[in-house]
Amino acid sequence: MMLQNLEALFIIVGTLFGLYYENFSVEFVQRQANEVAHELAKAATLSASFQILVNILDCIEHILSNEML
Repeated sequence: MMLQNLEALFIIVGTLFGLYYENFSVEFVQRQANEVAHELAKAATLSASFQILVNILDCIEHILSNEML
């Protein structure tokens, strides 16, 4: 049931964003395949205000270093 709700949400969001953004797409990526994005999303939930990140956060620095090897 939850998967059906999530799929419906993706369809709705994709449709709405598609009206305003020409090159918009929604895709599912396994967390393990995108660990940096996952860690950034977790860090974002801890912040109550808008932020522009200039420096690499500590929570992803080791992941980026390992991916560059």
